[in-house]
Amino acid sequence: DPLAQTQRSKLQHRRARINQQINKEMRMRAGAENLFRATTNHKVKETVALELSFVNSNLQLLKEELEELNSSMEVYQNESESINVPMIPLGLKETKEVDLSLPLKDFICEHYGEDGSLYEVEIKELMDLRQAMRTPSRSEAGLELLMEYYNQLYFLDHRFFPPNKNLGVYFHWYDSLTGVPSCQRALAFEKGSVLFNIG
Repeated sequence: DPLAQTQRSKLQHRRARINQQINKEMRMRAGAENLFRATTNHKVKETVALELSFVNSNLQLLKEELEELNSSMEVYQNESESINVPMIPLGLKETKEVDLSLPLKDFICEHYGEDGSLYEVEIKELMDLRQAMRTPSRSEAGLELLMEYYNQLYFLDHRFFPPNKNLGVYFHWYDSLTGVPSCQRALAFEKGSVLFNIG
């Protein structure tokens, strides 16, 4: 149903916008908390405490808005006459862009002794695949896209992420329920987040 897919897409975009706002507020809160701990000026502490209460209030409102979005079941309901089992509708995890190009080229050069720029086309294909799987459709095609990316991660893990070396790449994902951002270097975190979206 094209209309349902459009509604789902709008829902995903609203989730992404809220996740970005939550991320911004979290950074502001972290900065304010650092300033509150660092300063000895009583007037500054009062101002920062007031700012913190505003930020916490905004965060609470954004989280409530996200929870409300996550409970929008009708968008995912099927109009067919088949029996539907009621399930808790969870939004997909959102992620930020990650550029693996330079780390992969460097690793190819160091570990395999080949010029990493020879593999630019393949690396770009991987980056395009990751970009596409950030907003998959809730359909068989979307599922295939996520599975394809997960399979590539499997091979990437075995060839480019040795246990004794870190490529210095950070993977950023947002919790689907709270919108709280998480950031890890481990490829297992990326794989786990993709598996969550596969369901």
